[in-house]
Amino acid sequence: MSIHVLYDGWDLAYRPHSPAALHLLAILAHLPADVQASIALPKAVTFALPENASAVIEETSHTAGDKLAWQQNKLAKVFDQVGADLLHLTQAQASLFSNIPTVVSPTGYGNASRSGGFAARLGEALGKGGMSTVQAILWPSDLPKPEDVNNLYELPPIVHPDFEPYQHYHPPEIPELELPETYLLYHGAEDEGTLAQLLQRWSWGAGAIGEYYPLYLVGLGEGAKEYVERMMPDESVRCLAVIAPDSLAKVYQGCSALYHLGPVSPWGGPIRHMLACARPVVGLETPEMDALVGPAAFLVPDGDERAFASAMISIVVNQEIYEPVMKAAYTRSEPWRNNDYGEKLVEVYTDVLGK
Repeated sequence: MSIHVLYDGWDLAYRPHSPAALHLLAILAHLPADVQASIALPKAVTFALPENASAVIEETSHTAGDKLAWQQNKLAKVFDQVGADLLHLTQAQASLFSNIPTVVSPTGYGNASRSGGFAARLGEALGKGGMSTVQAILWPSDLPKPEDVNNLYELPPIVHPDFEPYQHYHPPEIPELELPETYLLYHGAEDEGTLAQLLQRWSWGAGAIGEYYPLYLVGLGEGAKEYVERMMPDESVRCLAVIAPDSLAKVYQGCSALYHLGPVSPWGGPIRHMLACARPVVGLETPEMDALVGPAAFLVPDGDERAFASAMISIVVNQEIYEPVMKAAYTRSEPWRNNDYGEKLVEVYTDVLGK
């Protein structure tokens, strides 16, 4: 039996570097051929969409109020329009008033990156209320399970196939971007508190490596970019322009290491993408990070700012640290590239529709 699934493409249109957008593309890349996929988009995108999905555009502006209308009403309109059987969201925000069969793959960094404003807070509250009515919440099988969550299904972790080990001996060739020979990445929560911690740690390490390893910040919204430029107008810190998702994989492959602060995104997060490219990660010791990376990262105690700054430097200048971590990253991510995620996902879809 063919199943017609509508996927929420809000983030794919407005935040193509976000975990929600990247995980949606990963789902589609692993989707079995007998699933019919439609993507609801609030606007047309400038990059190519997967060939196994059709786009349905319901024009919607990028404001908190319009996003609220999208979550609570417009997705249901598109669902009826295309005659879908099931709705799949890649953010933990579902309509409070919908009786549509819904599956959710949680992504993002929780309250760390929550935007302000009444409409945004109302949308989050309604979305969380709607989560109590969804038929399935999908969770990566390698992370600690959340407590007191009903209808939880564990699935194998995945990343998009574009994120794979590849050695660029020169900067990756990306038409819309000129990269230096060597660089570092930050791709994560963009609230001012997390960014302030990142910039503080970088200020201690930039003197030693910043000239040869500039730090590129990926996926920041306009407000976060302005904050970074205001707080640290330094050439060693650069905000990456929005580029096509397939080009983002090349940026990952060409970098020397990823710095990560704050929570771990269950699906679609930068740590998985970095390990899949066999590149080192510097992060904080937390239960979620330990479960996700194992030995494939350089972790330091949370709150020890100088230790983190030291790790920032050591990971790129000390080959005795870099090489083992890189090899461990490859080993850690190997099961993510070839598993039965697609088949397990269809089993969840079938189970939900049978309830």
